[in-house]
Amino acid sequence: MPTPIDWTTLTIIGQDDDDGFAQAVADEDKVYEAMGFEEVEPTPKEGTQEVPIPAMSAEMQVDMEEAAVNIGDTVHEEAIHEWDRDNPEMSVGTLYPSMKEFRLAVRQHAIVHEFEYDTEHSDKDRFRAKCSAVGCPWIIRARTQHDGSVRV
Repeated sequence: MPTPIDWTTLTIIGQDDDDGFAQAVADEDKVYEAMGFEEVEPTPKEGTQEVPIPAMSAEMQVDMEEAAVNIGDTVHEEAIHEWDRDNPEMSVGTLYPSMKEFRLAVRQHAIVHEFEYDTEHSDKDRFRAKCSAVGCPWIIRARTQHDGSVRV
């Protein structure tokens, strides 16, 4: 059994050249031993082995599958608005979640296809733009739908 420590007798000894940093009064290893800690974690005793986790029987597996409740993350009334942010689709009928997302998609589309466009009209419900190059036929129109999505 380790020797008990009398904490009331510990004192901090100041020095004349003390610059505010703590000085070690006792050897750390001896304090560690006195506290009853071992130097290293004990190794497993020889002859012991890991206990394997038992495999689930076929009957238990069937019971688990029957008890499982399948839950889907989608609501069938809710439209899914996924679009490729690196190369957005600008074909007729494409849906975007909001006008802000649609404007970002138009900018990205122009960058990817290396052209400039002029916005003819833009508000919270409608957007109309055309290619600014002479002879370029590209035009895009989009309108906000009743659910807040934007359709090209």
